[in-house]
Amino acid sequence: MTTPGAPEPPERPGSTTTVTVSYFGNMKRRMGLSEEEVVFDDGPVTVRDLLVRLAGRHGDDVTELFYNQYGWLDPRCLIFIEDEALTQVEGLEADLTGVTGVRLTLALPITGG
Repeated sequence: MTTPGAPEPPERPGSTTTVTVSYFGNMKRRMGLSEEEVVFDDGPVTVRDLLVRLAGRHGDDVTELFYNQYGWLDPRCLIFIEDEALTQVEGLEADLTGVTGVRLTLALPITGG
């Protein structure tokens, strides 16, 4: 039981993480939708885990949209977590554990001449 006005307890390990993924441009056309939710029941959740789950849902061929020929996150794939660009330091191991309602935006920049 919590006391009225007391701060909420922190998320405990093993809690559910719901990630809302928004798609734009070429990625939106390829995925066939503009937004979807991905739910993880427990354990640590990283950006890599999310991309693996999305490839499982949409077919392994979407892996080439996320990774380059060396298995690194493709620099043309733009990822934002709550309006903050994913940095190279965090990269695929950026922690999403216990966070609910995170908006991840995956987009391939528009190219052409």
